[in-house]
Amino acid sequence: MNDKIINGLLSFSLITVIFLAILYISFLLFSKKFKFNKKYIDLYGLFLNLKTTSLIAISSYTINYLFLIWLLVRFDKLGIVYISISIILSLVGNIVMDDFRGILKNLLIAFSNFIAIEFVYMIYNYLINEYRSLILIIILFLVVIFVFMYFTYNLLKSINNVIVNNVSSKRRKFKLWGWFYE
Repeated sequence: MNDKIINGLLSFSLITVIFLAILYISFLLFSKKFKFNKKYIDLYGLFLNLKTTSLIAISSYTINYLFLIWLLVRFDKLGIVYISISIILSLVGNIVMDDFRGILKNLLIAFSNFIAIEFVYMIYNYLINEYRSLILIIILFLVVIFVFMYFTYNLLKSINNVIVNNVSSKRRKFKLWGWFYE
């Protein structure tokens, strides 16, 4: 049991390193084509003006997203260790952002994520062990795409919340001192 968990986490680490390498290469290619165009400046400015806590929250949400995708495509039963890792990753963002009101919401989202992963596992398990059909394969494929889109939506919504929180805290600071008001 422990060997299976350790091997699973090692494979997740490998997938994460591959993802980061692809992300790094794409940012290198993107930065070579950088022009002083408003949409490029907005994208870079979005991440350059964030506080360290905001970057930690975004990193935590992104790692949790990759972890959930990895769990989804493994077609394996969820264990308490994987559930714990995902919950910890999702709560780190709330804790570093001092968003304690969002903890309950993140726990509900995490619970729905686990239900979605278990549902995909049940379909896959039924397909492999009980009944093989093209219709069931198509259903599994569509459910995996839907769950992937759901995870992506939650990631983008979490990143948006961090950025909005960061911008609003800067506006409050500037408004307090009278330097900037919008």
